[in-house]
Amino acid sequence: MRFRIISISFETFSHATEDLEKVKEALLKFIPPEISKYIRVVRSTVMGHYKNPIDILRINVTRSDHVSLVVKRLAALISDDDKKRLLMELDRRVDRTGRFYLRFDKQNVYLGNFVISEKGDSIKVVLTISPRPKDLSSLSKFLSELGLIGPSGGNE
Repeated sequence: MRFRIISISFETFSHATEDLEKVKEALLKFIPPEISKYIRVVRSTVMGHYKNPIDILRINVTRSDHVSLVVKRLAALISDDDKKRLLMELDRRVDRTGRFYLRFDKQNVYLGNFVISEKGDSIKVVLTISPRPKDLSSLSKFLSELGLIGPSGGNE
């Protein structure tokens, strides 16, 4: 069975104490320059616990040629150590619907360092895979071929 990534979404928050333009700049670092003019950042605002405004910034990439370029960029940005980590954590980074979840440290991304993170102040990246993977072994092989995770090294 041949998989493909049908969409990639990016989401992050900009708190009242942050510079919205810098947060947007960090989010756009995932987008290859050749398609940036086609990409739209969608902004919505919610109220925080203490009535402070929080901006939610989102990018959704669905055009297949754009998805392919973003996947290649992601593969180039993720360090080998983080790719090994993602391979080890694959079972908890994939849901039953075929979505692969990543989080990058927002401050580091702004500085040009794409570090996988678990903390709250992050940029969430969700890759939707079709058809829905039925087992981790085939999914691992697919993501490894794309360069998004470390080599699976299994007996496929």
